[in-house]
Amino acid sequence: MSLKDRLRRLTGEEESPLKSDPSDHREQLSELRRRLDAILSRRPGPSSSNHNFSRPQKNMPALQDLLSGCEESNSSGSFFRIDALREGTDSHGNRQFNELAALDMESVALLANDSQLSEFDGKAALFLDTETTGLSGGTGTLAFLIGAGWFDDEGRFIVRQLFARNFAEEQAVLTALTDIAASKRYLVTFNGKAFDVNLLASRYILNRLDNPLTALPHLDLLHPARRLFGHRVINSRLVTLEENLLGFFREDDLPGSEVPLRYFNWLRSRNPYPMLDVFRHNCLDITALAALTVHLAEIFNADSGSPHYVSTDFCAAARLYQDRGRQAEACSLLENLTRSAPQSATKEARQSLSLIYKRANQWDKAVNLWEDLLKENPENIFAAEELAKWHEHRRKDFESAFRLVDDILKTVPKFSEQEKEAWLHRHSRLQGRCNKEHPRRGHG
Repeated sequence: MSLKDRLRRLTGEEESPLKSDPSDHREQLSELRRRLDAILSRRPGPSSSNHNFSRPQKNMPALQDLLSGCEESNSSGSFFRIDALREGTDSHGNRQFNELAALDMESVALLANDSQLSEFDGKAALFLDTETTGLSGGTGTLAFLIGAGWFDDEGRFIVRQLFARNFAEEQAVLTALTDIAASKRYLVTFNGKAFDVNLLASRYILNRLDNPLTALPHLDLLHPARRLFGHRVINSRLVTLEENLLGFFREDDLPGSEVPLRYFNWLRSRNPYPMLDVFRHNCLDITALAALTVHLAEIFNADSGSPHYVSTDFCAAARLYQDRGRQAEACSLLENLTRSAPQSATKEARQSLSLIYKRANQWDKAVNLWEDLLKENPENIFAAEELAKWHEHRRKDFESAFRLVDDILKTVPKFSEQEKEAWLHRHSRLQGRCNKEHPRRGHG
């Protein structure tokens, strides 16, 4: 049975009213969307004990009666547009929007690992988030609400939401996003590389429209946020980062898993009230993107006394510097930490710094750090191992290396099986080398 026949059976229609001309794809797609709308309108939605999704009464208000929005039209049709405005002095948690207008784009380029971004400024960004009919993506998933944020010439932050009131309005929404993106120079999302951007790319293809996002350098905040703050947050969800980093707590926020249900019930009933939570959730996501961008970028220029960060955050920033091949910046950051951070962070900073010195063949500096670490804590396995390797492989002083390994095996109360096996192997090897050099002298 063909797809057309299946649609006829589901909708109860007679022989196909589709035009027989196969070249008229746009009209065929519109007709298919109309039929899918008809199917959805007959499908009973999942029940919910928390919300009443019954059909609205005749006097149910329209969207424009409840929101600061209006219907808008373009060359592809009509859709509903909602605008929200944030002054530069407004804040999202502990960050103000005007901080983003003066963003250090070198730091943004570092976060994204894309040197192109250093050429722009904060006002050239397009912040993007979508709400969809499903959470797994795929060609059957529609981005029915696209939230876009940017700065205007007066430094105010604009949030514009493009809402497809039915499947037939998708093309108009995509065209509106194209118009917005035309004046932007780079893209900021949260997990957009894995979901939003790929989903929108498929929707542009299905609608035979050029994708305006393809050429934009892309900063996906999820990955650097996880790298910089994963050591002290329980997960990398946007709301978790908001609470722990920005001090922003959402009240009565709609879980993302409920968003598709709200939209399908909207298609069935046109009840606007349950959709208000969806619009609010999406607007908060967009403003959170702006605030989180400031927070991630500023860490590279903040001092260790900044109230926005803890010392271990700077250690993570140094590791990101190293991963990006910026050894000098990593070294400078860690050296500052060794002078000002609490002891726990100082230990981590010194260990990381010693490895930079080691790779740079600055052995005196590296050895001094290892010896200091071991003097502070004789059970410091990292320092003992690095010193033992230095004595064995650089100085060929097998006896000093053997004593370090022997002391660790006697001092450290617990090893994992793998660690113990490695240390016993090193102990046996060094003992053999010492006996070979001094056959009459015993070790152990």
